[in-house]
Amino acid sequence: MSSIVILGAGQQGRICKRIALENGLEVHAFVDDNEAGEVEGIGVFRKIEDIPDYRKYKYHVAIGEIPPRKKFCDEVKRLGLETVNLIDSKAVIEEGAKLGNGNFIQKFAIIYASAEVGDNNIINCKAVCATDSKIGNNNNISMGCNVCGGVEIGDDNYIGCNASLVSGVKVGSNSIIGAGSVVLKDVGDNVFVAGAPAVKKERNH
Repeated sequence: MSSIVILGAGQQGRICKRIALENGLEVHAFVDDNEAGEVEGIGVFRKIEDIPDYRKYKYHVAIGEIPPRKKFCDEVKRLGLETVNLIDSKAVIEEGAKLGNGNFIQKFAIIYASAEVGDNNIINCKAVCATDSKIGNNNNISMGCNVCGGVEIGDDNYIGCNASLVSGVKVGSNSIIGAGSVVLKDVGDNVFVAGAPAVKKERNH
């Protein structure tokens, strides 16, 4: 049985532990600078490099918030470590869909045959990535999102629960789409949009 290290020991990390076991993977450790000791019987380390023989394990980033998620993704890349997809058995990934590495695909998510998903993304419960959609890297596509046909999403974005992105729109990088939003127009970089239809709002972080 292959062993992995889960980066993040919070709620997302605990869910990833369950799916890792379902995927036939042993969870060797968590890494989390806000936790100590053990979480659900698994040891927690402050840093990746604190783990003895850390290079022999595969890794999965399990943090929903984008900035700390990106920090861990960058650290994994810097250290040249291998990441692994964690896919719930109730997710639907059609034949022909393209998946990168380090993705988390939760139950009842659907990824269509011609969709493309990059690396280190969260595709959460009941999210749909439809025909010809393209998801970049390190995005959190929250529960119930509809990423319609031909939508293109860049990197490091947070798409809130039940948001809908209509066919053909483009989302840049490092942006936030509020929960329940209906996105009818392209979204640029470093912005926050919300509403139905979604409009630009003041961003506090």
